[in-house]
Amino acid sequence: MLYTGDVQGCLRKLEPLLRAINYPEGIDYNGLSKGDPSAFLPIISFTLTSFSPSVAEQLMAAGLELTGKTDLRFTDTFYKVLRDIFHYKPVLTKEQFLQWRFSQSKISIVCDVINLVLQRHNQLKKPRIRNPALNTYSREVQPTLAGSHTVSDRLVALNHTENLSALNLDAPHIETLSSCSPGNWVTETTGEGEEEEEEREDLLHSSEFKDRLSALEDQLQSLWSGLDQIRVLEKRLEDLERQRHTDRNQGDVVMVSRESWENLMSRILLLETKEELRDTQSSIPPPCPPSSSSSSSSSSTMSDASKEDLKERLERITNISMTKKREDYLEWPEYFMAVAFLSAQRSKDPSSQVGACIVNQENKIVGIGYNGMPNGCDDDLLPWSRSAENRLDTKYPYVCHAELNAIMNKNSADVKDCTMYVALFPCNECAKLIIQAGLKEVVYLSDKYHHTPEMVASRKLLSMAGIQYRQFVPKRTEIVIDFNSINHPGMLSGVAK
Repeated sequence: MLYTGDVQGCLRKLEPLLRAINYPEGIDYNGLSKGDPSAFLPIISFTLTSFSPSVAEQLMAAGLELTGKTDLRFTDTFYKVLRDIFHYKPVLTKEQFLQWRFSQSKISIVCDVINLVLQRHNQLKKPRIRNPALNTYSREVQPTLAGSHTVSDRLVALNHTENLSALNLDAPHIETLSSCSPGNWVTETTGEGEEEEEEREDLLHSSEFKDRLSALEDQLQSLWSGLDQIRVLEKRLEDLERQRHTDRNQGDVVMVSRESWENLMSRILLLETKEELRDTQSSIPPPCPPSSSSSSSSSSTMSDASKEDLKERLERITNISMTKKREDYLEWPEYFMAVAFLSAQRSKDPSSQVGACIVNQENKIVGIGYNGMPNGCDDDLLPWSRSAENRLDTKYPYVCHAELNAIMNKNSADVKDCTMYVALFPCNECAKLIIQAGLKEVVYLSDKYHHTPEMVASRKLLSMAGIQYRQFVPKRTEIVIDFNSINHPGMLSGVAK
């Protein structure tokens, strides 16, 4: 096959770039000329993960992992790197890049990627101090707190003039890389370049100094804010403690159980009782000096009556023990999704256990299913593997998905206008069944195969048929079924997390 001159020209531009990154593997020029994605992906992977450790560390710090991925996921992450790290927009989409075409555009993208990585590699390299005798810095940091000290973060230059005669400043040189014309590497030896490099180093040190000083100021500000919060808390604790002692001295403290206090009616009755007691005490005239036994007996009788009245009111408060309903019960969506996950435990698939639950408009379950082999087929004789040289040796030609089984297991005349809860977003084949069965909505938990052709086709079919689909957002991470909880007080309370 004859190739165009533009493709050959692009390949000639790519060769020096591959030598610049010391690409060790054999290059499939035939595949590059045809636009074979498998010929381009190894070069991109080596450039981003193996050539420059500093660039690889930056990608890892950004959460962009490029190793151990399929071609589709690698390409997706690779495009995120170009967008978020290098701010570069390729001329091809991800789908076009994975096709057997656009060889010239793909070679151009690879050249641009190598140039971007080379530039970033040079930027991330630590600055070299060319004349240690003239550029020796010592940093003095004195952190302070509460204004008792001062903060200083300054650079002190130590000039060693006694070594000036020993310095060799006659042959300064710098090496610059021209990224606009791949393959052309220019070495300049000029005294002006040496001065520019030293100016850049000084600027870098100055920028680093400002960043560290700003970080120290932020830390001090957070410490001051924390101290202010502590002072506020201490003041509030003092006020509460003072109020508690005041209430105890007045004799108005009434001890009740936590359950009674949390009950709204108990709190209202308690406050009313407290106000009545205060009114009663204020209306009682001050006692006369004990002059006779009759006055003594009268005050004793009034005191006993007050105690009896107080005791009676406290008994009323304690006896009000209205049992409240559980607050951590499962809501309908959580319940139906949990039924789907529980049904999935019946699946014998060693790699994927998926369940589905169909609910009508009255929140009644009308169908449940999980993935497995068809009825009457011995699942010990059929394969469960996900990959093999022959597709007939995998599970995919034989297994029935959970959506299909849930529809077939319906306990009603039909499932029209029902909602399906399923663990994974349905594939294109299950989407056809959902449409034909007349369901109106699909609620799924995971869409981890979002970019596969099957899922793209499924979304297209569901949208065209007017079937709504939305992702379920759980309020708890797990629901535990404890068969022993029925024998304990409280039963199932607290098993949902």
